[in-house]
Amino acid sequence: MEKSDNEHERIEQLQNLWAQEKIRHKRLFRRIISNNKELQGEWQEYFLDSVGGQMLYDGDKDGFLTIEINSKRTWVLIHFFKMVVKKYEDMGVAPEYGTYGVVNLSNEYMGLALKIADCGYNRFKGNHKNLYENNTVTELDIQRQTQMISNYKHPIKSQITGKEGTKNQSLTDTDMVQDALISYLESDFRDVEIDRLLLTLLADSEIVGYIADVGKSKFWGNDAKDPLKKFFFEDGKHPHGKLEREELILSKIKDVNSGRSSLIGFLQYASISGAAVLFSFLLDFIPINFGIGVSVIMFVFWLYSINSSKKGILEISSNREKYFPIITMISKMEDFYFVIRQDSPLSVSSIKKELNILDNAGATMPSGIMVILEDLEERGIKWI
Repeated sequence: MEKSDNEHERIEQLQNLWAQEKIRHKRLFRRIISNNKELQGEWQEYFLDSVGGQMLYDGDKDGFLTIEINSKRTWVLIHFFKMVVKKYEDMGVAPEYGTYGVVNLSNEYMGLALKIADCGYNRFKGNHKNLYENNTVTELDIQRQTQMISNYKHPIKSQITGKEGTKNQSLTDTDMVQDALISYLESDFRDVEIDRLLLTLLADSEIVGYIADVGKSKFWGNDAKDPLKKFFFEDGKHPHGKLEREELILSKIKDVNSGRSSLIGFLQYASISGAAVLFSFLLDFIPINFGIGVSVIMFVFWLYSINSSKKGILEISSNREKYFPIITMISKMEDFYFVIRQDSPLSVSSIKKELNILDNAGATMPSGIMVILEDLEERGIKWI
């Protein structure tokens, strides 16, 4: 009897806690509810149960929960809920009709909505901090786990490589997004905003992942003695060190173009020539003509080195993809990254054009991108 009473008391406590949490959600979701008629009236309770109950953060800081409520992850849940409301209203089904609406909301909406909402979860191990019952959670933890898509500026590689940049990496698991896409395509839900979100997630998974991968050696900066750093460079072919090697070559080319290399070479020539002439005057056993001869030879060598450098630069400049394949690929990937983020409406044909450029460059973009574009064309949609 005592065990039964304790269990009843525990259930009652949980119900009270959930009731209090629901009141809190109603208060914090107030602005969103007031701006969306689909979340009002008879559907409001189901909305608070369905969406409010799926928040990752369960701490007591309203500011943290507000960040999650305004995140892309919550937007997906809300967006799907609104589509479901419209679907059921078209069918003439309302919440008060009993369990029919609740069951279908759970099966048709929550499964797919959550699969899409959670497929953009940042998989970088250093960013995984449990948002449940964790007193050390920060604003950044919530943003990383609920923003879904990254928002880098140009150039991306400077923001996500190196020791500090690694902390800013927002990596998406391609398989999770592909799995969510399959479920989406198998459903009877279609929405251009969800199409575009999945396109962006798939693009991010490859682009950000590629840049982070080829830039791994930059984590150790200029510490050439680090054993892992040496491993990346020892044979000159390790993929994780190629970006840094190309950047070093590019830096030398910039020095030549700016005249810095020529100036350094001239100073070296002048110092050697000056020393040779000075010694020929100071030391009797060194003929004066020797100092002058050294000066002439050094001058000719300096002119030759400048000419050779310019020829080399012209050769490299005309074959940039050959000499800088990693930097060139990153540049084209960044172009696609920013194209997919242009303000709506964005033409499907322009996305295909940019994707074709990447394909021709040798990039292996997720197959789901083309699947989405083909599905859009089958639906007669030219702009998203």
